[in-house]
Amino acid sequence: MRTSILLTALVLLFSVSSSTQEVEHAPTAAQCQADERVWSKQFYESPAVPTLKTLRAWQNELHICRTVDAGHRNSYHEFFVEIMAGEDGRAMNFLIRHDLDSKFMEEDAAGQR
Repeated sequence: MRTSILLTALVLLFSVSSSTQEVEHAPTAAQCQADERVWSKQFYESPAVPTLKTLRAWQNELHICRTVDAGHRNSYHEFFVEIMAGEDGRAMNFLIRHDLDSKFMEEDAAGQR
């Protein structure tokens, strides 16, 4: 009996602690502003270009920051758009590198969008 109670308690303890680690909290206005400054420097000035996965995580936070820090809403939106433009450039380079740009244009002309 004591073993089953102890086992149940341990299972509950681990399930509660693991579920609380998965909860993400909205960033504060100060965190949003600091992140945007750091990310902008990395995006525009660093020779090591962030991965698409990183850029999309930044975009997700920037989207949240627009509601958390309404005073800087336009700044977050402008950087979000710059990131999107960078992603578009990468996608176009991929199409060209793999000789898929002509197929893309052919299908687009045929109305396949």
